Amino acid sequence: MMSPHTKTALFSFFALSLIAGVSYSNFVTFNPKLLVPLKEVRGVNTKTDEIQSNFYIGQNESKVEVNIPYPANSEILGVVKTERDEQHTIKSPLTPNEVQEFYKNVLKSQSWELTNENTTGIFSNTEYKKEKARIKITASENILENTKTTNEINAVKETTYESKSIFSIVSIEINQRN
Repeated sequence: MMSPHTKTALFSFFALSLIAGVSYSNFVTFNPKLLVPLKEVRGVNTKTDEIQSNFYIGQNESKVEVNIPYPANSEILGVVKTERDEQHTIKSPLTPNEVQEFYKNVLKSQSWELTNENTTGIFSNTEYKKEKARIKITASENILENTKTTNEINAVKETTYESKSIFSIVSIEINQRN
């Protein structure tokens, strides 16, 4: 005959095992339901060469307009905006040096002053200022993917490797200093 403590322990064990089994079964078979089907996703049109950011920096009495175009065939990866700052991340088919030359030409034509230019590792950086506004352009080169091809001719295997695409990831930071 079992003691009352043993009976309570066994009952608790079986009850907890049953609850755990039911919970696990519900977890494994869970399938989230979409409340509203997505019919159309709207966003920035990235297929045009005329993409640019119009951003005003400064207090109401002293706004600095910042027009930042993107190089042709660029793809917007992300844009983060706050009250005083804005950061754009794009993918460009240009090399980092070509990206920096593009922005040097564009920003100098808009009366921006180049304040810093350097390269650190794989990153090419330039900084510009105009009144209280600052722009920092950082570009780095990336390789999209490598492919491996193996051919077998007359029992001889030949393996070749090739790069698919080289592009730059570009960060454009726009902010105001007080």
